Amino acid sequence: MIIGLLRNGINDQTIISVIAFLIAVAISISVHEFAHAYIAHKNGDDTAKLLGRYTLNPLAHLDVFGTIAFFVFGFGWAKPVPINPLKFKEYKKGIFLTSIAGIVANIFLAFLGAGLLAFIYYIFGTTTSQFIDFIYNFLQIFFGYIIFINLQLAIFNLIPIFPLDGFNILSSLTSNNNKVVMFLKRNGAYILLGLLLFSSFIEPYLSFLNGGSVIYYLADLIATPMLNFWQYGINAIWYW
Repeated sequence: MIIGLLRNGINDQTIISVIAFLIAVAISISVHEFAHAYIAHKNGDDTAKLLGRYTLNPLAHLDVFGTIAFFVFGFGWAKPVPINPLKFKEYKKGIFLTSIAGIVANIFLAFLGAGLLAFIYYIFGTTTSQFIDFIYNFLQIFFGYIIFINLQLAIFNLIPIFPLDGFNILSSLTSNNNKVVMFLKRNGAYILLGLLLFSSFIEPYLSFLNGGSVIYYLADLIATPMLNFWQYGINAIWYW
């Protein structure tokens, strides 16, 4: 993602885009991981809190390879929040709620970002001030990244392959000795790497993606009705 921006050369717009992207990534992964830690704590597991992961500080959650993936692919991951399912009040329920919490948090943040993006169109859209135009430009880019980074995080983490949240959701809904779950746990890292490599190979040949990724395409399908919802609502209130 960052590499793609830099291909256009370093200029004011590129610098603004890179800064907006990095801030959006830091916020998105922090909210995602904090949601895991918060729900785990509510269900009786204080492991994340004891290990300093019960925080919105992005430095506590950054993963080296996941961060690099954000730079290259436009989506990635953070360090998984450590949990001890044996501490949950209800084992399966605790795993399910903790696993889905990050995904729900990302969808909510994307929805909120869509609302704020729609709102600033009405606040800054008619200004002629150079400074206000700069703020408007930055906020448009920033909230655009908030929407798409969070939707891509949610979609990516829904993949039911270890160590992603989707795998933990799947395992919480099946028996402990389920053969498919056991296979995915043993080989998940290799399967996930294979999927990433395969997708990067095949995506340039899929014309409907317009040069993007499958995950970005799916995120765009979700973002469009989100933005339409907010724009319709704000229009209705604005002209009421």
